[in-house]
Amino acid sequence: MKKVFFVVFMLTLFALLCSCEKMCWHSYSLISSEQPTCAKSGYELYQCTLCQETKKDEIPATGQHSYTNKYVCAICSTPKECTLEVIKNDFSQEMLAQARQNARDMDGNFQLVILEREETLANLQNYVISSEFDSEKLVRGLFVKLEVTNFGAPFTVYYNFGLEFNAPQEAPIAFTVDGWGEAWVLETVSGNRNIVFEYSIVE
Repeated sequence: MKKVFFVVFMLTLFALLCSCEKMCWHSYSLISSEQPTCAKSGYELYQCTLCQETKKDEIPATGQHSYTNKYVCAICSTPKECTLEVIKNDFSQEMLAQARQNARDMDGNFQLVILEREETLANLQNYVISSEFDSEKLVRGLFVKLEVTNFGAPFTVYYNFGLEFNAPQEAPIAFTVDGWGEAWVLETVSGNRNIVFEYSIVE
């Protein structure tokens, strides 16, 4: 009889000790997970090795996109607003630096300007234009304007970096070769095919 009580006591004690629910002694192990992105939360799923209970911890979305030079997040593919004004602000230093390099021995005042349709067309003479280019759909252009001051009579040079159309375009639109022999291609900006921008160098 004592043996029976002892066995019952031991089984009861074992059940109590092994009851994670009652003793709060869960032993969780990670069984699956999903990393968060800029816009979507992730999670970590755990399971107790003793009672098989699961728990899920949410990992908040980072909320921070990592935009490529094509204005699309490299992580979640969310497009960023893209207008010539945005490009002008985001790429001002790079565009001015490239224009200074292209200018070589010309000195003067460099500034970023947005020109309307007729002025834009008048300053695309250095580009080889593709058959997809429809000048009737051109709205305006983004340029680096250089007012040259060190070559006798002052004159003005425009370096083109972006075009805006009133209808979607196909890439590539046009390309030009700079003074160093590199080809710069005007391609559509992902997420807004009405904007093309000269950010690609073809070796």
